[in-house]
Amino acid sequence: MKNLKISFKLMVSFGVVIVLLLIVAATSIISLSGAKSNIEYLSNRTMNSTNHAWQMRRDLMSVQRNMYKAVATFNQSEVDDFLAEADSDVQSLYSSMELLRATYGGDMSDLDSLKAAIDSTGEIRREAAELARINTQEANEKAIEILNGEYSARYDKSVDLLRSISDGVSARAAVKADDADSQSAMAVILVISISAVSLLVAVGFAFYISKKHFKSCKRD
Repeated sequence: MKNLKISFKLMVSFGVVIVLLLIVAATSIISLSGAKSNIEYLSNRTMNSTNHAWQMRRDLMSVQRNMYKAVATFNQSEVDDFLAEADSDVQSLYSSMELLRATYGGDMSDLDSLKAAIDSTGEIRREAAELARINTQEANEKAIEILNGEYSARYDKSVDLLRSISDGVSARAAVKADDADSQSAMAVILVISISAVSLLVAVGFAFYISKKHFKSCKRD
């Protein structure tokens, strides 16, 4: 009968320890899962969105540069080459915009505003390109006036919107990084705390049972 009582107490003590260890395991899994989710967000969304945004910025700058080159020369072959490069940059620009839309984690209306601003630069760019193809002093001067005026204003607006979008991506990335750090720190604290409690419970049960068993043997 006494052995039965001791066996029961041992079973209870080991059961409590096992439950606490399961809690440690569950806590670790949940915390690691949350951290993994944030890390995946950083790698799959933030990095890709940042890369696409920077590519768009480079394309915008390249379009502007090639347009100025096209209206600064009277060599028709060079004009055609510069305008062709500008058109290629525009295609890359819109391709990067679609890729950004697929990975962007913010308000899609931001991208709609950016697209509208870039579309508006296209209208002015095509007007300047037609003047560049005429390839006369008067036409080039008119094209430069357009590029320095309305085109430049719309270009600056596009760049400002793109910069704002990039800042938003960085801000969300910072929040996700902080969340990942917090979850990792919390997981460590919980695991250490519950492990310490498990150890104390195991030692306490062992001491209690051995003390009871010693007293029982002493009476016998």
